[in-house]
Amino acid sequence: MRFIINLFILFLIVEVFLSFGNSVRPAYVKVIAASDAYRQQQEKTNQINKLEDLAKVIESRQDFQRLAQDESEFFMDQYLPSSFKEYEAVAIISSVLKKNGFPSTGIAFEDKGKIAVSGTGQSPISEKSISFSVRGSYNQMMGLMKDIENHSRVFAIKSVTLSGEDIVTGSFIISTYYLNPIYILPQHATSDIQKN
Repeated sequence: MRFIINLFILFLIVEVFLSFGNSVRPAYVKVIAASDAYRQQQEKTNQINKLEDLAKVIESRQDFQRLAQDESEFFMDQYLPSSFKEYEAVAIISSVLKKNGFPSTGIAFEDKGKIAVSGTGQSPISEKSISFSVRGSYNQMMGLMKDIENHSRVFAIKSVTLSGEDIVTGSFIISTYYLNPIYILPQHATSDIQKN
């Protein structure tokens, strides 16, 4: 009898677990299905993000290619002044000299004329040579060259001559560039020129 009672209790316990499992199972199936749906949605979102990133890379490459094609126009429009003003060049050079501990010095200018730009029929850029000499330490000279090269105005160091040991004399020739005005003839004027 005791055995039958224990068997009956065991049967009741198993039945309770099975009924509990059957009542929980639909919710569990829903959770698993929602989890699978969420994972699939995440995979789709990741694929979309990868495609968007790829589109950005392609767009930036196209922008870069456009920039490379229009490099001279972009460079000229953004970094070259429309004219050369000696007082501006003197102010820039004087500030760079002062920053490196040099006193103001005599600055000479030489017009180098228009420079050739590849692929264009006319040169929109002119070069102006700037020369000056200073005396100071070797470190001051290095700092001066670095500041000239890194200046927001476009400068090219053409020549540097250093002499001396403790006190160094430096003779600098640098160039800067500016835009020439480009005159566009009216349509009827160009057709008259072509007829002649």
